[in-house]
Amino acid sequence: HDSGDNIKFDVDFRTAIDNIDYKMADGTSQGKNDLFSNRLWLNMAYAPTDNVIFKGQLAAHKAFGADFGNSSTGMPQRGFGMDTFDWVTNETLTDSSIKLRQAYWLYMSDDFMGTEIPWTMSVGRRPSTTGFLSNIREDDAAQSPLGHIIDVEFDGASSKFSFGDKVGVPGMALKFCLGQGSTNASPRFTNTGTDYANSANSLKDVTLGGIVFTPYDDGQFKLETTAFRGANLPGYTPAGVMSIMGGGTANMATLGDVDGAAASLLVDGLDDDNEFLSNTKVFASYAMSKTRPEGNAQMLGMTTPMGTFGANVGESKTGESFWVGTQFPVEAFGGKLGLEYNKGSKYWRGFTYGEDTMAGSKLATRG
Repeated sequence: HDSGDNIKFDVDFRTAIDNIDYKMADGTSQGKNDLFSNRLWLNMAYAPTDNVIFKGQLAAHKAFGADFGNSSTGMPQRGFGMDTFDWVTNETLTDSSIKLRQAYWLYMSDDFMGTEIPWTMSVGRRPSTTGFLSNIREDDAAQSPLGHIIDVEFDGASSKFSFGDKVGVPGMALKFCLGQGSTNASPRFTNTGTDYANSANSLKDVTLGGIVFTPYDDGQFKLETTAFRGANLPGYTPAGVMSIMGGGTANMATLGDVDGAAASLLVDGLDDDNEFLSNTKVFASYAMSKTRPEGNAQMLGMTTPMGTFGANVGESKTGESFWVGTQFPVEAFGGKLGLEYNKGSKYWRGFTYGEDTMAGSKLATRG
């Protein structure tokens, strides 16, 4: 701290057990009642000047005694997929990979071009998961997006303008966001020598642009809204699905764009004079999505020789989702208990690939 060139580290480490139960369409059940896991976040912060901060986060998330993402541990596969023992993961020569979850610069100023409006500018690997409201379940600080509609790791930039004091409305702010979720580029050492140039054999760049508008936030009542467009989203084609069903592999294709919007309200404390109610949170949120397929692409299921998974060839569809919940203290255990409910319509499509339960994105649920 004295020399101004130190990085401060802190740790968020969690061990969990999950019970998973899938009710299949054919009436059978599959699941696992004892999925143990460890999750480590190693957080970094560094402030080279009064206005500039670097923030980063290295992450590891794994099951007990298993390595689902790396078959180079020196141990044999136990079955179908990339399921390997990890008894010697750190004792053998494997690779040099470290998973980078976040890394970005944040510039802060109290005055935007003489207007006396505080503003920020940020660029890098974004804090774009565990957003507003979805952070409550994880007991984390809210990140940049609204968790109902966006929860996905992204690289990009954002700029926020806080003009609540200027207009006399607590917490009013506007944020502009741009990001890239996938890059089309040829790999290094191509036989043509055109390293990193656009590749005709790869998916198009996946990009996203949007705004986050906060009409009101006084610390107890907070309302946030957002609207965005994700362009060139990938997905599987019917031929790709058939290949997977036959035991093969399949490449994705660029299928189209998606628009999304959401409005989320949080009441953080119901009665300041009552200790239980003052620590109780309630929330409600509404979101909508609209698919924009490219040509005859299908973005909400597909028709294959094995059956129909959605008859929407080249059709733009609008979906919606509702989400309500509460969290309150449980003094006997010194903890918290939360309850939530969400329902999506037939054509709802969330951008919540990272909104994680072990069974997948809860907020992406249709029905």
